[in-house]
Amino acid sequence: MDTYILSFRRDAWEWAHGATPDRHRVAQAAVAWVTGTGLEEMAARWPFVRFSELQLAYERGDPLETQWRIVRRDASELYREVVEPAARHPVVSRFFPGLGHNFLFMPHAFSSEVLASVIFETDGRFRLYAPGRQGPVHVGPAPRVVDVLAEHLDGLERRACHT
Repeated sequence: MDTYILSFRRDAWEWAHGATPDRHRVAQAAVAWVTGTGLEEMAARWPFVRFSELQLAYERGDPLETQWRIVRRDASELYREVVEPAARHPVVSRFFPGLGHNFLFMPHAFSSEVLASVIFETDGRFRLYAPGRQGPVHVGPAPRVVDVLAEHLDGLERRACHT
């Protein structure tokens, strides 16, 4: 049986996806997307349409707040110690976080540019890395790593404002 796959994109980013063997329903969903139908209505009308909590946040206009909520909720025990103070820090919380094998920061939701990353070293110690720097920028406990991270990100933000 054939399956038709759709990728619903806006601004070069995938906001939803879906697959179904029903060619007619694929066409209906595609027309609805192009004419501005929202993600929740798309999924209600065509259950094969799927999207993540973050993809819905793009549509709602709150990807930063949503991603911080996701990162805080999903942080492993290894990273919780650094994620919580980072989420509360007024400078760090302005940047888009990512969490996987490390805890990283990008300028905004639609960026793949990594501005800094924090890697778990051992209980209570983390390494902070910045692109273009040889070795870690700082190694230490979570509160100090977050402070150094904030200084680094604030410096990048200030330089960006002056260029």
